[in-house]
Amino acid sequence: MNGPGAAFDSGATDKALAGRPSIETIGSCWAEALKVGSVDPSDNFFDLGGDSITAVELLLALQTRFGLQLDLSVLFEHSTLAEFYAHLGASSRPAPSLKHLSVCRAEGDAPPLFCFAHLAYPPSDRPVYYCPGYYDQIHSTTEIWDLQAIERIAAECADEVNAVYPEGDLHFSGFCHGSWIALAIAQRLAAQGRRTAYFGLIESFPKDDWYWPVSAVSSLRRWSREVLRRILRRKIEGQDRHVANMQVYRVFERRHFLGGVPGAMHLFFRTDGLSEEELQLAVRRWRAVAGADTRFHRLPGSHMAVRMQEDPLEFGRRIDAFLQEASRDATA
Repeated sequence: MNGPGAAFDSGATDKALAGRPSIETIGSCWAEALKVGSVDPSDNFFDLGGDSITAVELLLALQTRFGLQLDLSVLFEHSTLAEFYAHLGASSRPAPSLKHLSVCRAEGDAPPLFCFAHLAYPPSDRPVYYCPGYYDQIHSTTEIWDLQAIERIAAECADEVNAVYPEGDLHFSGFCHGSWIALAIAQRLAAQGRRTAYFGLIESFPKDDWYWPVSAVSSLRRWSREVLRRILRRKIEGQDRHVANMQVYRVFERRHFLGGVPGAMHLFFRTDGLSEEELQLAVRRWRAVAGADTRFHRLPGSHMAVRMQEDPLEFGRRIDAFLQEASRDATA
């Protein structure tokens, strides 16, 4: 790797992309996303360690910095820097004004898929929208979240879903903490008369302390810790913020879990480190609020490996059958 501009004559392409960032600038964005020193035009994004989540982060950065809206498929089909840059003029579009959702695929006649905290990329003619799920804020040791702030984000996301897709059946997919935001949005839109035809949750577990008598013991422990902190007048600020944020988010999760699931539900669970007993317990708990026809599936790998799909197109093909089935059921 001899630098982003080496061994590539970008003159003709730069003229075609007048007013757009140079290949050197795009190369520096690649290097930042991949956490490498520099990127040569012949370098392949995925050979340098890129994966589906890194790809999404790169495209979101290009959208934020330069207003470039690119389908994720562009990076998979044009995975060297030179190919990617040459294709920018044909594939970039003005980005819509969205605060929480980002566009991964804009075109398509099928109902869009809204993904939270992960990305599934169906190969069918279907728009795809992505929201990171606010993992960093939930686990933050510097920010303080409250329940109102989380509910406000869910409300704003629901407004954006209505803005980009005002009519028709809704399709949601959420991973871990992102699944609860997706659920809150689906519930809000159901109250407005919107129908959710597909609701897919990945690695989403109702918590033990939501159930009696564990819930009573957990509540007593939280109360005791707070009293002890006040008596001792001692706070480890970073740890306290992290714990407080997690506790607030648990309240948010439980509130929406008990609110029910407004749509056909698919549950996806990892194969590594999850026993059959643990899986069946999670399925029973979800079925208690979502209905007996809830379907569940296993995905290879660990918790984070399930999220960090090496190829979201492959995972997208798997769930595309469920999405098309939901569409057929809706028209039956």
